[in-house]
Amino acid sequence: MSNARYTNMGRARYIGRIGALAVALGIGAGMFAMPFVASAKPSKPDTSSSTDSASTTSTAPKKKPKVPVTKSVNGVIVRDTDPNDTTVAITTPGEHSRAVARGVGSTADATNCNRCTATVTGTGSTATATNGSNNTATVTGDNSHATATDGNHNTATVNGNNNIGAIARLGDNNTAIISGDNNIVALAGDGGDNNTAIITGDGLNSARAWGGDNNTATVNGDNTNGADAGLGDNNTATATGNNFNGATAVSGDNNTATATGTGASAIAVLGDNNTATADGSGVTASAGIGGHNNTVTVTGNNSSADIRVGDYNTATVTGNFSGAQSGFGDNNTATVTGDGSHAVAGGNDLSPGNGNTATVVGDGSTATAGPVDGNTAIVHGDGLSAAATGDGTTVIVPPPAP
Repeated sequence: MSNARYTNMGRARYIGRIGALAVALGIGAGMFAMPFVASAKPSKPDTSSSTDSASTTSTAPKKKPKVPVTKSVNGVIVRDTDPNDTTVAITTPGEHSRAVARGVGSTADATNCNRCTATVTGTGSTATATNGSNNTATVTGDNSHATATDGNHNTATVNGNNNIGAIARLGDNNTAIISGDNNIVALAGDGGDNNTAIITGDGLNSARAWGGDNNTATVNGDNTNGADAGLGDNNTATATGNNFNGATAVSGDNNTATATGTGASAIAVLGDNNTATADGSGVTASAGIGGHNNTVTVTGNNSSADIRVGDYNTATVTGNFSGAQSGFGDNNTATVTGDGSHAVAGGNDLSPGNGNTATVVGDGSTATAGPVDGNTAIVHGDGLSAAATGDGTTVIVPPPAP
């Protein structure tokens, strides 16, 4: 039996459902949408008659309703347990593709694609592997969607319920994976190859690896976490933890952003070879923003460190409610170890600075080195301050013993 039997009723049903899915994501040319609800066909009335008296009650166990299954291989429907159901599987003759849909309101589409596979197991879910070759889309769960399209060897996989979509598209060898419930999107590709986007967790998470090659975006955790890597090559963004962690490594090459904790933010953008690491609660690490080979590390709570406009700068914080800033020049280093302290090394908007070092070890202290070049400010202790703002000046507080 061929797909022809779906020409009128089946295809119209399929097209109408896919049309309901086609809502833009706002990230590229999105092609899927929110989960939908499909109603099951009402069961047939029991017309059997009883030969026993009215007082006799049957003790036979009730059979569970069979899950509808439709399977299409190389343009031919090879299995259909209920032709009147909303379950749809469709392939194109001569392309050697396979589509299997299991569950009420499920759709598997492997059309216009050579040796592609679309598989759905669940209610109201959609797997789409189209427009290329060797693409694979797999959904296990209800009201979820996976799309591998517009390229070759792309893979989209969803394990969970109520996920808007795993999408691997517009490139080759891209992989998008969601494991969890109620997530937004794992997107890989969108103008690049060998990109990977992975979500492991529940609740409005998103991961994008796109706009370049060999980018990786990974989310591990629950509740509105995000990882974004792309617009360049070999970028890596990783968000781990629960509740509003974000990692962004975009607009350059070989950038790495890692956010771990709760409400942690790591940003490595607008340059190459930048590294931002944020570990804690309410912390922010920002590297790059117009420079290369910069490194920012924050460990603690409610602390921040950032680097702007320059190369080979370093900003490091270990502690709570502290801050470090370097940049507006090259080879500047700002380091804080303690709580409520701050270190600034480098220049500013009006005057750049190079080779400056500001170091604080203590609580409630401040060290400033720069602008201009070659200044060093060091503080050891609590509630102290040191400022080296000349050219080649060194200030140490408290001063070393004679």
